[in-house]
Amino acid sequence: THQRQNWERSTVRSVSDIPINGVIAGASLIKKAWCYNQECCSARWTSHDLSGLQAALERRVFGQHIVVNSIVRLIRAHRKKEMPGKALVLSLHGGVGTGKNFVSRVLSEHVFRRGEKSKFFHAFYSTHHFPHSEDVTLYKRQLRGWIRGNVSLCSHSMFVFDEMDKMPAGLVDVLTPFVDHHPEVDGVDYRQAIFLFISNDFSTEINKKTFETRQAGRQRLDLAVRDFDSFLQRGSFNTEGGLWRSSMIKKNVIDFHLPFLPLERSHIKQCASAELKRRNITVTDNKLVQVAAELQFFPEGHEIYSKHGCKRIEKAIDLLFCHDTAC
Repeated sequence: THQRQNWERSTVRSVSDIPINGVIAGASLIKKAWCYNQECCSARWTSHDLSGLQAALERRVFGQHIVVNSIVRLIRAHRKKEMPGKALVLSLHGGVGTGKNFVSRVLSEHVFRRGEKSKFFHAFYSTHHFPHSEDVTLYKRQLRGWIRGNVSLCSHSMFVFDEMDKMPAGLVDVLTPFVDHHPEVDGVDYRQAIFLFISNDFSTEINKKTFETRQAGRQRLDLAVRDFDSFLQRGSFNTEGGLWRSSMIKKNVIDFHLPFLPLERSHIKQCASAELKRRNITVTDNKLVQVAAELQFFPEGHEIYSKHGCKRIEKAIDLLFCHDTAC
């Protein structure tokens, strides 16, 4: 009995003497092991392949030097900062088929290990998620809660809002406090989050500016963010849509408005070549010419830019080269 009491006292004393930092270290190791295979809000899962982002965009996105160069620098800089001054907010503008959603997808693949399937990547489509302008008050409440809840789970979350030109006016204003220069809002820090707004608005103005640059003898590659940012910001504020009279623009919390330029015939051939290779179809100059011939080009009398960008490439290849075989 005496020996048993001594053993019990010894046991109790040894357990109580375990340093608290040892418990913390053990918990940390368990979490690290868990997060190796299960998606967690850690660099392994939320800064997956930033070093390969530029090469991927240059290899897979055609004719958009402004967007590629700008997004790579902005995303890398934002992710490298331990504590950015604010969330990164970008507004992407341009015509159909110029690559806006595709850029969003490539970004997700290099920011998140699971890409668009990551539980920290969130996409909203205006005509699906916010279809009725009369319900904007309800949408505001839902959106505020959704953003707050997801950033609470992971400060490195990314949010993509597509069809901004069709979004009820005033809805995204609920995001303004979250993306402004605040260390936190109601106990939540939003500064490491990324927000992308995607719109088809102002494609006519972007196309006109690109064409005028060509007519003036300047190179397409001479065009820069500064040639578009101000008028895209001004246009967004004054045109009915998601950013009409928005507090986000009044308070300058959208970092840049980036243009997607109209695609020329050479870019269309690059798109077609990539799609043919994806399907294991031999690429020839004749096939690329055939694909381009199925598309419409503008302006009238010049026929320089594809009316629908690369959007119809897939179906054009189906039509031309997939008569009797699956491809």
